[in-house]
Amino acid sequence: MSLSRINNQLVKLYTPEETTFNEQTGKCKWFEKYYQKVTCEDVTQIVLQSEAILTDNLSDDPIVDNVQAGAITAEATDKLIDSGADFDGTGGTGNEVYVGMTVKNTDTDQFATIVSVDSATQITLSTDIMNLVNPNYSISYYEIDGNVSFGTNEIQKTSGFTGSIEQTNVLEVGGFYMYEFDISSFEFSSYSDSITVKIGGQTVAVLTAEDDPTGTLTFYGNAANTADISIEFDSNIVADLTNFNIYNVTKPVFYIKDCETDETVYTSIDGDIDASFVSEQVLLKIDWSNLLDGYDCNCGCYYIEIHEDVAYSEAVFRTDCFQLCESFECNIKLTGSNNDNAFGIDFVGLNYEPVLRVDGGLETPKYNGDKENEEDSAGVSKTLYFKSEKEVGLFIYAQPEHIHDFIRLLIGYDNLYIEDVEYLAKEASYSPEGERLAGKLLSLYNATTNLRLKNDLNENKYC
Repeated sequence: MSLSRINNQLVKLYTPEETTFNEQTGKCKWFEKYYQKVTCEDVTQIVLQSEAILTDNLSDDPIVDNVQAGAITAEATDKLIDSGADFDGTGGTGNEVYVGMTVKNTDTDQFATIVSVDSATQITLSTDIMNLVNPNYSISYYEIDGNVSFGTNEIQKTSGFTGSIEQTNVLEVGGFYMYEFDISSFEFSSYSDSITVKIGGQTVAVLTAEDDPTGTLTFYGNAANTADISIEFDSNIVADLTNFNIYNVTKPVFYIKDCETDETVYTSIDGDIDASFVSEQVLLKIDWSNLLDGYDCNCGCYYIEIHEDVAYSEAVFRTDCFQLCESFECNIKLTGSNNDNAFGIDFVGLNYEPVLRVDGGLETPKYNGDKENEEDSAGVSKTLYFKSEKEVGLFIYAQPEHIHDFIRLLIGYDNLYIEDVEYLAKEASYSPEGERLAGKLLSLYNATTNLRLKNDLNENKYC
């Protein structure tokens, strides 16, 4: 499969052919007890490994050439004039340049910044570097800050200065891109030094000496905030960078469909799909309140269908069915988050917090603790120490194996919430029990695990 679910994700994906094992007669195609439950207030999040999606759907060529070059045909103070150029893009050559780009006189190795684009054939520079004796120039998409110099499509970061490289106005805000360049050599003064790569104003990677960043480096991200790409260096890093390329990338698209009729009741938009930073993942966010009128909160049955490529639909995957209602009886909402990346999920990059509703609840509480008494010679007793904690059992009813796969990890998250109240698992063991339902093709299991309120440790040390 070129599109695959992330390990231990709570929503399982199937190809359309695979879903036939789950079909049942009756109200819906899928066995009714197999549904995951959602309300109109819920947002279902699915994390997908994105590397295969993206590399299969790159544009054939980079969306920008790295350097424009030519020779001036006339001379004026602080101007670059080239009668054969198309600086403002009106000639349809695709060579439009922008304020902030860097101009190099390739005969004298002098640099200037574009202050304004005056016409198709003239731009104004920050410094007077062009003349007819030394007419050759190059225009780079890289804005150089600090003690960073560059030749044709090459940047040398020298030691002692904080430097940043910016490619300004080369993206379309909201688009999804692959950014690629080579590091032929590097030198860090310490393991704390870093190189930060940003796409569209968002950090996609932080590279340190431990990462050994040499060779061709590839990063994915969406231009959520700006049309710029930048690379930022700590002061004492020395590095040689070459071969910069930017590619458009096709993101997946998803549909929400009625389980019984296969009718589409929602089609994803750009804001529903987000690229992760660092670990090449894509986050799909399904807001159930956005279904078409007449379908939202009507206790219907829906599944999510994910297409790898919008134009060709080369691969299609489906989730289990979700039952959408305003509210449910005898169900419980489970949520978790991690302070750092864990279980194969990039929590830091995506700020990802899985949420699911399942049949179940909290059993009658128990109050465990410890108490130490003292009795004096007169037979008078007093308490020297007392500790009490509230313990509850979490009961999960009739869930398929892949849901239990997720819950057994959820109890190990840094932060575990049940109905928005924080709990702490008492133990790591988690043992579902049950049998295959007679005449059914599915195995559903019950499970119980013990928890305590995270902030409910009551202690009296000085009785």
